[in-house]
Amino acid sequence: MLLKHTLEKDLKMRMLEINNLQVNYGPVIAVKKVDLFVNQGETVVLLGANGAGKSSTLLSIAGVANKLLGKVEFSGKDITKFSPEKILTLGIATVPENRDIFPDLSVKENLVLGGYINRKKNNILQDTIEEVYNLFPILSERNSQVAGTLSGGEQQMLAIGRALMSKPKILLLDEPSLGLAPTIVEKIYEHIEQLKKNTNLTILLVEQHAMKALSIADRVYFLRLGEIVSSGKASDLKEKTDFKKIYFGE
Repeated sequence: MLLKHTLEKDLKMRMLEINNLQVNYGPVIAVKKVDLFVNQGETVVLLGANGAGKSSTLLSIAGVANKLLGKVEFSGKDITKFSPEKILTLGIATVPENRDIFPDLSVKENLVLGGYINRKKNNILQDTIEEVYNLFPILSERNSQVAGTLSGGEQQMLAIGRALMSKPKILLLDEPSLGLAPTIVEKIYEHIEQLKKNTNLTILLVEQHAMKALSIADRVYFLRLGEIVSSGKASDLKEKTDFKKIYFGE
């Protein structure tokens, strides 16, 4: 099964937990005392307008953003002060908002670099490349193509595929629909849903487009001005939520 991980049967086991998180950029406080958790096997979405603190929350988990206060735990281990490299080796992979692919390298070379932590296990590296190509067949067709010449949607698929090359336990996805045409967004979310259905991979997804994200989510947190203002099951919120009021406080 595609990228299947050996997980315990209890899918309610808490994989990721954030307590009292505060993130700052100089004097600017981007995230204020955020508490959230992600259970093993869940897809959890962070929703909010631009500047709500969604990406900063994600980057703090990945070890990139400056955590002023708070605690981040992964599988019961305090990773608050871990480096991004150490966090990746634990099984947390990030697909950044800007995709951050290597534009001058081929598709396959990007994927190989994504699997760097498995570089001494050639059989795992090759098997994972095949799994990524099965998920994104267009990448197999573009195997030797320079990544910078791919379309925006193909680059997003490559960014996700590269993150999967490290065989993560949890995937952090930052705005996968950003800058893409609606038809391409639909395809990207079809792939994410396929990943969700066919594997035990846990996903924490940041988005602005509420309805599309809610369609694949188990639970959702709404952020506004760096604070969580609402949360709950996606199935409950999809039909009943006044998004304008939550996003903008109107």
